[in-house]
Amino acid sequence: MANQVNKAQTGMLDIGAASLPPTDVVPASNAPANLKPIEINLVIGEKRPFKRRRILLRSEIIIGRVDDETVLEQFYFDLTAYDAANKGVSRKHAVLRRHEFQVFVEDLNSTNGTRINGYQIHPNQPYRLRNGDELEFGLVRVVVNFRE
Repeated sequence: MANQVNKAQTGMLDIGAASLPPTDVVPASNAPANLKPIEINLVIGEKRPFKRRRILLRSEIIIGRVDDETVLEQFYFDLTAYDAANKGVSRKHAVLRRHEFQVFVEDLNSTNGTRINGYQIHPNQPYRLRNGDELEFGLVRVVVNFRE
């Protein structure tokens, strides 16, 4: 496909100096039922008008794109409307996972990788998110804001 984005186009680096080290705390996949959901406001896009979406995170949500081959077996945040296929977003690109009162992102071995604030993250390793962090799933830019 001519429109397909690959690692060379997104500037994915294979050297450790350009990537973030994994977070020490490994998040659990399920949050206790008595915890209130964490409200996450996402600002999607690179230029105005930005798209704003809200997620109520109880345990985890998959970030990716949906097409005819996608099987939705979990909670899913679909980036298809943001030209995800042409911008290098995998069907199951990353996961946002809750651990107590913190949120972690983990790349699910996506083709074009995930970045936090411009730094490439290692696949299958959790990274803690902070208010205002900028995530890139392929070439789709998302700013994460937590509601206090």
